[in-house]
Amino acid sequence: MGTSDYYVGLIGDRIGSPTLIAPSGTVEEYYNHYNSGKQILFYFKNDLVERHSIDLDELLKIKNFQDILKKDGILFDYYYDVAELRRKLCYALYCHVIAYVNKNKIEAKEINPALYRYYFHEANNYFTLSTDSMHRFVTDYVKRTAETRKYLNVILKGSKAEGYLINVNKYVELYNFMNFDFELNNKIYSYFFSLAMENYSKSLLSVIGEEEAKILKESAVSLAKQLKTIIVDFQENSSQLDDPEKVDKILRANVFSKFKFNLNTAITIFEQNSSHLTNLISLCDKILNKKYQ
Repeated sequence: MGTSDYYVGLIGDRIGSPTLIAPSGTVEEYYNHYNSGKQILFYFKNDLVERHSIDLDELLKIKNFQDILKKDGILFDYYYDVAELRRKLCYALYCHVIAYVNKNKIEAKEINPALYRYYFHEANNYFTLSTDSMHRFVTDYVKRTAETRKYLNVILKGSKAEGYLINVNKYVELYNFMNFDFELNNKIYSYFFSLAMENYSKSLLSVIGEEEAKILKESAVSLAKQLKTIIVDFQENSSQLDDPEKVDKILRANVFSKFKFNLNTAITIFEQNSSHLTNLISLCDKILNKKYQ
């Protein structure tokens, strides 16, 4: 460990066996690296399912060590399983590497391309997830808006219309669920999309060839077209809701106003995402035209 640049500490449900000068070998290693001024990353296992079996004395020792880390100004994090630890550790190392690169003005081509390749692979996975979630988002939206129209027609005929009360209750129930589903699907899509763009940015697209750039461009163009269609549809639906408060007053529920708010929020997000896709397509074009440096 004497020649290492980073120290990564891991602690599960036990602090470890004591040494002559520290509560455990891990803690002693920490002190050695801390005194050497090296970068330190620390992670604690956080498996709530197994917490009932943890020795309280060991838990107290871990808590005391965490207090030492805080006092020393060392940030630490928790992980549930190996997959989460891998993701958090890779991201932390990436941040440290980029900070080092920027500080020392190192050219991107001098960095190990495997790091860029990893982030490009992660970006592709998230991009696929965002595209799939968008497809489900639109499918559910179209299905439910069509379903609610038949109830709205009865409601707009007035309280004397046959089945008025039944349809009002059904309409409120459907729109409450649709608002919830709309918000959830939008958050899922936005989360995956932002992760995809973040990882594409990290990779700098410097490790991909023409074939990969072509595939990525086709996917980006496809999603951009889909977003454009959705934005137009959402704008039309939003403009048709001239007085949502009036309808909410009839329904005695805050469903139309909330739905219009969700539509406008989604429009803003999709417009921003369209801009990101335009930039991504432009980068792919540079690679295909062999102008990317």
